Amino acid sequence: MSCKEILSSNGYKIQVSEEDFPHLNQFGWNAHVVDGTVRGISRGFRQGSKTIFVQLSHEILTHRGIEFDGTIDHKDRNVLNNQFENLRPASRNQQSWNHGLRKDNKTGFVGVKSPNAWGSYVVTIEHFGINLYIGSFKDPIEAAKAYDKVALRLRGDFAFLNFSGV
Repeated sequence: MSCKEILSSNGYKIQVSEEDFPHLNQFGWNAHVVDGTVRGISRGFRQGSKTIFVQLSHEILTHRGIEFDGTIDHKDRNVLNNQFENLRPASRNQQSWNHGLRKDNKTGFVGVKSPNAWGSYVVTIEHFGINLYIGSFKDPIEAAKAYDKVALRLRGDFAFLNFSGV
């Protein structure tokens, strides 16, 4: 499917599906930036004395007649990529599972902590508020692969993996 671009009011290029472009391009969209990172895209409109804000991803699914409970996940974690194929309804938990590496990560792998005093890499995963211990490994790559197997089993398509095709 082909992609079109819409320019936000503050200069960001937003990718949308060609099919959605005519509908979306009639509105003014604003990219919300926090610490130099785009966190969301929305438009506002007046309804009586109130201003209502609509997220771009919500506008797309609603316009296509897709029902969802309010949270939408960008599969590639890029909020500027609003092509229909990149969007999916998600629970808040599912959306939180599809995250990249934290800025303070020291190993380069999700779920793998820096070596402890014994030189082992400890692997954990949070699942519905409970921190699950996966194991300790001497090799960081083996640790990351162990995380991926558990993440895929617990989180399915929403799992952010260290390696694809695990």
